[in-house]
Amino acid sequence: MTQSKQVLEATRIFGDQNPCDGHDNLFQRMVFRYKKDPFLIPLLTRISGYHRILEIGCGQGTDAIYVSRHDHQDRLYVGLDLSIESLQNATTAINQDTGRLHKSPRFLVANAESLPFPDDYFDCIYSGGVLHHTPNIRLALREVLRVLKPGGDLFITLYRTLSPKIFTAHFIRSATNAIEFIIKKPHFFINKFGNIGAESFWGTMIQECLGVPILNSYSKYQVLSLFSNFENIHVRSVSAGFPLPA
Repeated sequence: MTQSKQVLEATRIFGDQNPCDGHDNLFQRMVFRYKKDPFLIPLLTRISGYHRILEIGCGQGTDAIYVSRHDHQDRLYVGLDLSIESLQNATTAINQDTGRLHKSPRFLVANAESLPFPDDYFDCIYSGGVLHHTPNIRLALREVLRVLKPGGDLFITLYRTLSPKIFTAHFIRSATNAIEFIIKKPHFFINKFGNIGAESFWGTMIQECLGVPILNSYSKYQVLSLFSNFENIHVRSVSAGFPLPA
């Protein structure tokens, strides 16, 4: 197994053990997610107007279900993820919410670096805080450009290096890695503290600090470089990543 495949497999295992946004049911996940990132509400409402939508890294299907609650004739919404456990939870959530959905999204296990779709297939691609966890983001973006129709729209959120949450996460990861190296106990902190539930104020931040295989972040200059092959690029900061008061 190549190093890239090993990292992807480790990422899949991490996703199975720590589904995005945690929580036991769809309602709790929605409340937590949209309090933490309120900018998603108008974004997802906008995305609901497209015909063919691909979500890369759909997790437990929270955003897919939110979009699918909006009426749109002949919409195709496909959500993909590496985590089988997350997709099983997404399917369960659809069954719980079926009365409110105009058309159920489709879910499949797939890798962003090798998308199982023909060229120019989607008129909208969305990825909410996922591609900073992939081994080769440039390869993933080449695949995105391949399957996106000419004139289509891409909406991606990535971790910003100087955001309070990510700056703290990088500091904790560096410190814990150094301590584990000194005491010669790999994975000591994730084994000891990794069971802190995502229902806490911090969400999955503790697990990401201690256990996620890849945690990248980017400056505005780096983002512009990554997306240099795309047209009409707009970059803005949208969230600190912490829950807000109700």
